[in-house]
Amino acid sequence: MSHHVVPALWRHAWRAAGILILAWPAGAGAQGLTFDRALALAGENAASLVARQAALDSAAAASKSAGELPDPQLSIGLENLPIEGADRFSLSRDPMTMSRIGVMQDVPNAAKRQARVETANARVSRERAQFALERVAVQRDTANAWIARYTLEQRLAAIDALDGELRLQQQTINAEVTSGRRSAADALMIRQEAALVEERRDELARDIVKATATLRRFIGPDAVAPLAGDLPRLPVESHALHERLDRHLELIASIAEIDVARGELREAQAAKRPDWAWEVAYQKRAPAFGDMVSVQVRIELPFLQERRQEPRVLARQKEVTRLEAELENMRRRHVEELDGMLAEREELTRRVERLHKVSLALADQRVQLQLASYGAGKVDLGAVLSARRDLVETRLKTLEAEAQLAAAEAKLAYFIAEERP
Repeated sequence: MSHHVVPALWRHAWRAAGILILAWPAGAGAQGLTFDRALALAGENAASLVARQAALDSAAAASKSAGELPDPQLSIGLENLPIEGADRFSLSRDPMTMSRIGVMQDVPNAAKRQARVETANARVSRERAQFALERVAVQRDTANAWIARYTLEQRLAAIDALDGELRLQQQTINAEVTSGRRSAADALMIRQEAALVEERRDELARDIVKATATLRRFIGPDAVAPLAGDLPRLPVESHALHERLDRHLELIASIAEIDVARGELREAQAAKRPDWAWEVAYQKRAPAFGDMVSVQVRIELPFLQERRQEPRVLARQKEVTRLEAELENMRRRHVEELDGMLAEREELTRRVERLHKVSLALADQRVQLQLASYGAGKVDLGAVLSARRDLVETRLKTLEAEAQLAAAEAKLAYFIAEERP
């Protein structure tokens, strides 16, 4: 197969994939896949949320038995069986021989049981915070994926518009070359420019397929539906974000993690107090002798605490200290991150405004001037193509800046604990 044929096949493949994406009659509705619809589908289809929900349900189920006593134990045995003399292995001749059945119950001290309950409840709170954190992360990533695909499709539309202009201009120049008004070099230059545009189109078609694959990860097969609506403008209030910074989901999850560590510390401290257990047993002897009942209580003796309990308590205390220090570091890092994100949004807002009001207008004026000069024979075709190429690049740069602004606003909108409905 010729090396010229393979690239052509790839171009047709990418273009076919793009057509499927734009024409697929998916379940997102006849109106297309809007930004809000994509967020709703992500909440229903994201596999990571299913995993987090299972972890939350597991912690909630485990918490119900956290404060319960251990299972009782059944003991069955044979006591005082002779193994020597005339009565050896007899179950009825020696008055001390008896079969035995009893019930034993371990009873951890009350402080330990209460600490276990608090630890289990803290684990539930931690998993609940992790679930909320994952939900917001899914919404944020879905928003970015939708914005990325939307921007790529807008850039592809701009390239298609340029390609249409070039085809019209190519027809005109071909006619002028035939009539002798233009040179063959001009026709060749148009064809070269059209080839470059075709290459850009193929790259964008490839990127659209990749962006759709990313979107599919969060919302499922509806990701191939045609997009609808415009870029979202999510509300961002700088002052309110700073005021609600302590409600950042990562901070909430870290606080819950500290509560778990504190509960485990209380369990370790409670281990310094003795646990106890009781046992009741019924002992049956031979018919010639009376049966018996035994009752006993066992109490732990937590001696040598400096070698057993104290090291575990110290380890838990250090774990709490570590988590508290990490929480403070995380809080400071989020303040820095928020200030940086707000500064980036401000810069992008100004850049988009400048591109619309200045750069695009100037680039369009330059194209018009070059076209007029070309028609008057004052400049060659290369100057016109260069001006038009700069105009398209400015349009693409504007679209990219608008996408970056939308993505920055999405990050800010999902920065704190609140979720979009």
